[in-house]
Amino acid sequence: MSEYQRPARIFVVADGDSRIPFLEEVAKQYMPGVKVRFTTDERLISGLGKETFLNWEEENQMLKAQTISFMQPDAAGNDSFRLFIITDADAG
Repeated sequence: MSEYQRPARIFVVADGDSRIPFLEEVAKQYMPGVKVRFTTDERLISGLGKETFLNWEEENQMLKAQTISFMQPDAAGNDSFRLFIITDADAG
């Protein structure tokens, strides 16, 4: 993938925390150099917070909460994003 086409980051919704180490390996193989953050549907349903997104730490073999500043409730300018999440959840 060319530098121009390569995304800066990708968010992956896994069906459980236990799948994240495997998905990290796949991401490294097919998207080296791209930041990948993981979450689960349960974490998203719980709302955006400091524990919503995870990063796999290979050296410690553990998941670590990864705060994404622009996706936090107190981030400047996220009113439309919050409206989308609330509206989308209410839509059913």
